[in-house]
Amino acid sequence: SEAELLSFLSAHIAGAVTPTVHSEQSHAFTHFELMFIPVTAEMSSPLQIEGLALNWYEQPLEIGLPAPIKKWLIQWTETR
Repeated sequence: SEAELLSFLSAHIAGAVTPTVHSEQSHAFTHFELMFIPVTAEMSSPLQIEGLALNWYEQPLEIGLPAPIKKWLIQWTETR
């Protein structure tokens, strides 16, 4: 839920601005339908969570991503 997301961000990210919850996206695969709700947030400091290994990608489109997620990221990047 959006409330859980805000709680997570406030607990783990110092100085994060209010996230933007984008419209639900869907993509039909042969045997299932992927549905996701993209959330973006500008951060003034890196995300640091004890015990969780995270990687930061300056070029996220160069890593392996599902095609619908990559498509959304490209569209979002072009409209920023």
